[in-house]
Amino acid sequence: MELAQTNNPTQLVVCERDRVLPHPRFTEHFFRHIPDISKVTVLNNVGHIPMFEAPQLIADLIGAWVQEHLTKREPA
Repeated sequence: MELAQTNNPTQLVVCERDRVLPHPRFTEHFFRHIPDISKVTVLNNVGHIPMFEAPQLIADLIGAWVQEHLTKREPA
């Protein structure tokens, strides 16, 4: 499946201090290939592997995103 073919809400998380895939050079790829990004979140002072550097921040970010979109889903 192509990235652009998703019908799901998409959050792009950009790590400010990522030296492997630095912003904005590499984030432009995602903007080109996922035209309907729902939200962009920039994590300040976080590098390439944010789940090791800021695990609680990442857990909270994921939890909030899931909770926000869980309540917006239509019943099956």
